[in-house]
Amino acid sequence: MQNSNIIYLVIFCCTILGIISCSTKSESETFGIELIEVTNALESSKTLNVSALGVESFEYVSLETNENTFKLANPYVISTIGDDKLIVKKHRQMALFNQKTGKYISNIGKYGDDPYSYGIITSTINDRFDQGLVSAWAKGSKEIIEYSIDTRQIVNRINIQNVTLNNDTLLSPTTSRLFDVFFEDKENILAFLPNLYGDSPFRLIRFNEKGVIKKAYPQGQSIKERPRRENLFFGEAIFYKYGETVMFKERYSDTLFVVNDESLSPRYVFNLEDKSPPYQDKNEHLFPNKASYLRSGIPYPYVDRTRYLFIESLIENDDFLIFSIMHMEELSYGFFDKTKGGTYVSKLPNDPINGFYNDIDNFIPFRPTYIDRKNNKIVGFVTAEDVLTWFDENPELANKLPKELSALSRIQPEDNPIVMIGKLKNH
Repeated sequence: MQNSNIIYLVIFCCTILGIISCSTKSESETFGIELIEVTNALESSKTLNVSALGVESFEYVSLETNENTFKLANPYVISTIGDDKLIVKKHRQMALFNQKTGKYISNIGKYGDDPYSYGIITSTINDRFDQGLVSAWAKGSKEIIEYSIDTRQIVNRINIQNVTLNNDTLLSPTTSRLFDVFFEDKENILAFLPNLYGDSPFRLIRFNEKGVIKKAYPQGQSIKERPRRENLFFGEAIFYKYGETVMFKERYSDTLFVVNDESLSPRYVFNLEDKSPPYQDKNEHLFPNKASYLRSGIPYPYVDRTRYLFIESLIENDDFLIFSIMHMEELSYGFFDKTKGGTYVSKLPNDPINGFYNDIDNFIPFRPTYIDRKNNKIVGFVTAEDVLTWFDENPELANKLPKELSALSRIQPEDNPIVMIGKLKNH
């Protein structure tokens, strides 16, 4: 099975390369296609040091917990903004903190029903930090609202509803809501079509802020059409920008694409072998485990997805493509070395969340979630509960910590996270 899958992937890559070589010059000619051996790396996983990612030092920022921030204990996103601010996002709140002291500065926008409020915070829309902008969904998810980080005021409204309600024949008969959106600029907005009912001929669309569709990218996979019995969905796409290039990966595809103006060009293929989740079953994999299915009370059979391997997150710099993966309800972190071509997955003893061993300070494991390429930083965070657990389970290491780090043992379980900001080596 393993050999046949590898042969298939090699043939696939060669075929794509052949097609690309016959076309006009594109970004794929610059990048090429590379195979990332995730399954082999998972099977041979071991403890990996964070210094392998080029981290040379850490700053630890304890976020202030007060009456304005007590609901941020386990956020979706924490990102650095320049050299002086952190932004934290969770469900109904976007909050700014001082990057050096962790002091709370203010909220950005507010949750509510009025026209000047947002309805929900998700990680399915990108934040344009390079332009000083942060995003949220309006009530009903019909608009994307962008706020200025400096003024905390609304500066953009992008009407997503227009795209799905303009009866464009390109999208008919698709009824999918646009949930995963990448906002590059007002003329170039990308949205993923989740193909809920198996009848969407397109995978991505590119449109402008007025809802005019500029490009529809064909659906690359097929699925058996299903009855319209419900409209369940969740984030299935990963978008990010590497330099000036937009990258895209679908949850039920093993390929990470470069998004060109006219096509999707394969950049990386993740070799998941027999652990690759089948696209035709994507609409049956609604629950991460049996317990969540039983809580739902939904009257159709449970389909187990835990044996498959899912790429949960991707961040990239010039040296590494860093990923997290979920398999058998265990989250692991790994990376593809872009210079040497190797793939590695880290496993920490007796730690189901894993991450990279912190050989910089012999302290809390590092789980990277964000790369600030402009300022050469890599960011992760640890909940207060995990910090206290580490102190309980590692008394010998804890006794050797410097005073400023050992002081973190006095935080409370309900406190806000500890942010780890890694400084990367300069080349």
